[in-house]
Amino acid sequence: CVELAPRFYVLPLGADKTRFEGTVRKLKQNHERHFLVWNLTEQDKRLFEPRDFDDQVLDVSNFPDYVPTMEFTFELCNEVRYWLKQDKQNVAVFLYEDAPEAPVFDERTLCLNKESRVAYLVSAYLAYSGHVSTAFEGLAQFEDRL
Repeated sequence: CVELAPRFYVLPLGADKTRFEGTVRKLKQNHERHFLVWNLTEQDKRLFEPRDFDDQVLDVSNFPDYVPTMEFTFELCNEVRYWLKQDKQNVAVFLYEDAPEAPVFDERTLCLNKESRVAYLVSAYLAYSGHVSTAFEGLAQFEDRL
């Protein structure tokens, strides 16, 4: 898990199952039932079970195959904010599939692949929550920490 802002984490789901299991164990030890995972992976190719996270998982089943709309992005940011406001111990985790290819994201292409769409949502949340001034700063922070 990588903390990008206070109480906001991203968790890449890579090929190393042992590392992933260790990260999940640490998340559960450090935050007990005060975490909620937004699953941005493809559910039909699921590489984990919700019980791995004590069923503290929200499947983002309507995660688009294109640039997320402002409405979708705003709703997701509101969900995260609402969860974090419920308890000062709560943490939010975006779970995504780690791929060998880097996110493709710039001003001209916007979002071309799934990793880019995740980067877009992470950077949008960081800007929405006031942790960075712009989504581009959030994107730089996301890229630097991973």
